Amino acid sequence: MELIIVRHGEAELAFNDDNRHLTENGKEEVESVGRFLSSIGAQPEYIFHSNKARSIESAIRISKTYGNNVKLELEKGIGPEGDIFNIIDILTLAKYCAVIVGHIPFIERLTSYLLFQDPQRNLFDFDTGSVVCLKNIREVDFERVANGWRIEWFLKPIEIGV
Repeated sequence: MELIIVRHGEAELAFNDDNRHLTENGKEEVESVGRFLSSIGAQPEYIFHSNKARSIESAIRISKTYGNNVKLELEKGIGPEGDIFNIIDILTLAKYCAVIVGHIPFIERLTSYLLFQDPQRNLFDFDTGSVVCLKNIREVDFERVANGWRIEWFLKPIEIGV
C-alpha cells in the first residue's frame, strides 16, 4: 500500500484557524500536487482531510485530477494536534493507495511514527504543498524494515513546478 501525505496549500491569515482558506499560491501548490500524482500513475482510493477549510479545499483540488474515482473522507483527527493512532486504524480502508491532506505537527508525527516508530523524530520539513510517499512493504520485506514502511519520495512545491 502507498500512503501519500500532503501538507495543505498555503493559507491566508485569519482570526479563526478553522476558516483559513487557501491563497492563490496555495491553490496552485495543491493543484500541482494533483497533476504530479496523476502523472506518476498514483491512483488513490481515498483522500482523507481534516475539517479545516484549507485542508478541505486542498483535498478537493487534488481530487479534481481523479474525477469520481477517489473518495473524499473527512477525518477530524487529522488536525494539527490530532492523534496519529486514530488515522492508522482508518488507513485499513484503502487497499492500494490513500492520500492524507493534513497539518503540521500531525503529519510530521505520523510520518516519523510510521518510519521510525518514534513520533518525535522529525525527518521532513513540510512546507505548504509538500508531499511524501511512503510504501508499506511489510508483507514483502518484513525483516529489513522494522515498521513495514519506507520512503519512496519527498517533494516540495518548487520541485513539483510551483
